[in-house]
Formats: sequence, C-alpha cells, structure tokens
Amino acid sequence: MTTLFAIMLVLFAVTYGRFKVKERQLGVLVNEYKDIINVYSQVDSIDKSEYYAYDSLYLKHTLTVGIAYQDKEYNIKNKLAEDLTNKQLADRKREDIRQAGILVQRTIHNLEKIGKNSKNIKFLVIIEGQSSKIPFQDNDWQNNETLSFVQSS
Repeated sequence: MTTLFAIMLVLFAVTYGRFKVKERQLGVLVNEYKDIINVYSQVDSIDKSEYYAYDSLYLKHTLTVGIAYQDKEYNIKNKLAEDLTNKQLADRKREDIRQAGILVQRTIHNLEKIGKNSKNIKFLVIIEGQSSKIPFQDNDWQNNETLSFVQSS
C-alpha cells in the first residue's frame, strides 16, 4: 500500500510539473496572439481609411489619391497637374496627401510601440513611387531614373 501511495505521489508530481510547463507555453502563445491582433488592428486603420486600398494581388496598400505632377518638373512644390487648371482641387489633393502621410506616420508609431513591448514583432515599411509614366532624359539630373530614386541615409 505504501509503494502504491509513493507511485501515485510521483505520478502526481510529474503530471503537475508538466502541467505547469504547458501552462507557461500557452501563456507565451496567448501574449504572441495578442501582439498579432494589435498589429492587425493598427494596419486595419489604414484599410478603413479613404486614402488607401489593399491590393491582394501584390499584398500591399496603395494610395487611392490620384496624384499627377506637371510633366518634366523636378521641383514639384505647387506643381500638381491640377495647379494649372483648378487651384482648389490641387489644394484638396495636397491636404489628402498630407492626411494619408499622417495616417502612415501614426500607424508606424503605434507599431513601434507594440514592437517595443514584444520581441516577436518586426515590420518593414516600403514607400515606392515613380516620377513619371513618360520616359524622358533631359540631362543627368532631370530624367525618370534620377527623379524616381530616393536614398535615405
């Protein structure tokens, strides 16, 4: 009877120890799941905005504000195509572009806060664009290749 009690005690201790290990593992998974949900909710704010649409083919968000600048301009301040025809429309587009940028900035800031609290969250933001659909090469500084390239240091 004493041997049976000792065996049951050992089995209970082993089972309890394994239960605690699994409980800790599940706690880690729950925290990771919460982090993922937080990230998705931050990205969801971009999806719900009027400035961006999700492109499921390329798995990216694209700006829905149509932006066209005047042809062959390298200094684009106040050079939206609409500046030539409708200054109010051009100013509204500039404000939309600004608001879209603020939304991305806020989203990145919120993702950074989430990332600081979790060592498992990493993200990469790529902003791409092109200077023009019309190929041109006026000189070494006024051409599509140069105007489309942005280098950050």
